[in-house]
Amino acid sequence: KNQIGEGEVCYVEGSEGDASDADRHRCASLQKRLDAAMDQVGELERSLEEAEERRLAAEERANDAELKSAEADSNRNSVVDENKMEIPRDLRIKLAETERANRELQRENDVLKSRVQDMIQHKERAATSQRRAQQLEQELHHVTRQLEEGKEAQLGWMNIRREIVGEGLIGE
Repeated sequence: KNQIGEGEVCYVEGSEGDASDADRHRCASLQKRLDAAMDQVGELERSLEEAEERRLAAEERANDAELKSAEADSNRNSVVDENKMEIPRDLRIKLAETERANRELQRENDVLKSRVQDMIQHKERAATSQRRAQQLEQELHHVTRQLEEGKEAQLGWMNIRREIVGEGLIGE
């Protein structure tokens, strides 16, 4: 008896022998692979949530920067149009810093979007691996059942042969 997934158990039927040991080993190996895949899915989900939070924060900062930039543009245009004066140096510096911050946030947002896509692909691969592990477990159970049925049939034929030999109908 080996654990397969959350709440699932693999029963390896059969007699004590090489075949059942191999089945137990294979079942244990499948369990380890499934556990590793589930751990990876959990990590990817946590990382995805963190990336989404960072993306939202970056979008918020970008929106704030855009508003500040728009206000600065509007102020700059009104100051230049009304007074025909040069934009104050501190305002130009602040505008340049805001635009730089906006570009930086946009790059960060693009990187986070890319990471989200990667994590989605990893999650899909993990789900595929989990389905494959379940399929392999079913195949293992089916093959084990066939092996047991074959052993039972072989024992039946051996008993029939012993009876025929015992009655002297054929020689050993």
